[in-house]
Amino acid sequence: VLAALGRAGVEVDAGRLDIHLGDVWVAEGGQARAYDEADAHRAMQEDPVRIRIHLHAGAASGWMWTCDLTRGYVDINAHYRS
Repeated sequence: VLAALGRAGVEVDAGRLDIHLGDVWVAEGGQARAYDEADAHRAMQEDPVRIRIHLHAGAASGWMWTCDLTRGYVDINAHYRS
């Protein structure tokens, strides 16, 4: 998650951000927190998967929706043309 954020092409102070996977707080102030990996794994199995990133860089907020890019998704959608 942090690597993707760093490649987004905008200035981010990695030393200030917090990351949550579902309800599991995995990073605080740019550093990993102690958390139960089984809880984080369960959060990544939810539908939808919720990833929250707090930049501590102002009051603005936003949402992003994406889709399933697993091998199964590619297999299903590779057999037709639009």
